[in-house]
Amino acid sequence: MDDIKFEFEYYDLTPCELGSHGINSLVPRRCVDATIEANFGTDRGHALLGTSVCSPKDNFRKSKGRKLAVANAIQELPKEDRKKIWEAYFDMCKE
Repeated sequence: MDDIKFEFEYYDLTPCELGSHGINSLVPRRCVDATIEANFGTDRGHALLGTSVCSPKDNFRKSKGRKLAVANAIQELPKEDRKKIWEAYFDMCKE
């Protein structure tokens, strides 16, 4: 069976920090980083990183930020690998 682990970090970025990431903003923004460790039955695993940044117009929701960060992390993977990661993510959320 595939071994997939998720780790999430929630933090705020100041306008100066956002500018260094190429985002123009006058207000701090909430962010989520997703780190995914996945082994798809091969000798070497994959470490994937995705980030989501909440718009100042939106209410910050951890669940939405996690989904966006995971989607950003896995966008370059083949469809079958993305499906396995989403299944593991939703199984984790059930617990």
